[in-house]
Amino acid sequence: MFPIKLLRAALLLTALPLPIFAAPPAGPLVEQEIALNPETGIASGATRMGGQFSLKGLEGAGLFIGNPNTLSRADRVVMTFDLAPLLRNASKIKSAKLVFHEDYFFGPSETREIEASVFEGQLSELTEESLSSSEVKPVATVTVSSADQNKGGQAPGKSYEVDVTKQLLEKINAGGLGISFRLQDVKAESDGNPTMESAGISLDRRPDFLPKIVLQLER
Repeated sequence: MFPIKLLRAALLLTALPLPIFAAPPAGPLVEQEIALNPETGIASGATRMGGQFSLKGLEGAGLFIGNPNTLSRADRVVMTFDLAPLLRNASKIKSAKLVFHEDYFFGPSETREIEASVFEGQLSELTEESLSSSEVKPVATVTVSSADQNKGGQAPGKSYEVDVTKQLLEKINAGGLGISFRLQDVKAESDGNPTMESAGISLDRRPDFLPKIVLQLER
């Protein structure tokens, strides 16, 4: 016969609440940058003037987005990044941002609206056709301020960020080895150039301040 005292002890134990164990804290994140090839990974040119396209930026205009002179050129910047170094650690990626630095600012207003789009396919190289390709999807629009321009100085202009986590992971999961983006000035392209003045921004094209992808990964 089961002793009464032992039975009471067993009942008391079963009535006690179970201990709750907290999940271990998430590991610290590490930052990693994906740089583009400064010779072949970035280009700019005019979508409304044939033959105005150059890797590393046009002579005299640089990496311009908008209308760099009195004409309605609708210049855009295209860029591409190699994703091969990320394939091994793709499951650890927590976030990804496309980062670019403003250099010069042009136009009567205090801000410009810069639209970032991602190419649906994989570009083997940047060409003049990349500027006006319809095979892109808008990612986000960034408001750039005249107060943040660098004007060709030694210090970097303000950096702007676009969250591209979803787009980057989609590319990797689909087996893509690269991801490409395009930047364009929404207002400059819709308005044309009625005042016959420059309108838009140029990107800082010094090697340390070229556009890049900044990642946050789990250790």
